[in-house]
Amino acid sequence: MLADSESQITAITVTNEFDAVIDVNTGRTMFTEESEGHDSMSFTIGNNTDLEDPAEFTTSVVDIEIQIEGGGEGLIWNSENGGHLSYDVDDGILTVDYTYPVTTDTIAVGTYHDAIIAQIPLIAQEFEVSAEYSFITTTNIFFSAGEDVPAGEWTLNGNEVNIPYMPFAPGISQILYVTNSGDFDGGVLCDLPMMKMALIMI
Repeated sequence: MLADSESQITAITVTNEFDAVIDVNTGRTMFTEESEGHDSMSFTIGNNTDLEDPAEFTTSVVDIEIQIEGGGEGLIWNSENGGHLSYDVDDGILTVDYTYPVTTDTIAVGTYHDAIIAQIPLIAQEFEVSAEYSFITTTNIFFSAGEDVPAGEWTLNGNEVNIPYMPFAPGISQILYVTNSGDFDGGVLCDLPMMKMALIMI
């Protein structure tokens, strides 16, 4: 064998997943008391320090970035290990940038007080995380350290029904009747991902 190669950075592993329960009794604006008002996800990215830059080489890892797919409006995110966070509300993606040698972190999330007052609902959903890294000699080129790795989910402490599609056309309209009964005062919340649609609740 004339030459062999080995990667210093290996795939991201989620060591603790998001698992909060959204409280329907607050209009889905808060997590349940069991979730203590917040949630977190921890990860680690493999790093073989035996392959770190010797003095004669200039290929040290310089930057690591993760992207968490999921979230929503009215959330506050925090990185325990000092990552730089930016959240894209339109795409629903949290990007966290780290300066090497940080390869592990815990990302915490909670709800803004103003978001609770404004009744911005939390969304029951699944989370995924991806990771990339670059070297000193390739600062504009990123290499994958794992894509779409499951990172947990948020659930409701109530029932949820998904209607995948309802046809609309000239002369065609839809009426959906929803009833709810129980021992507690409550209501029915509807999410309409399609624009230009009227919702009339009676």
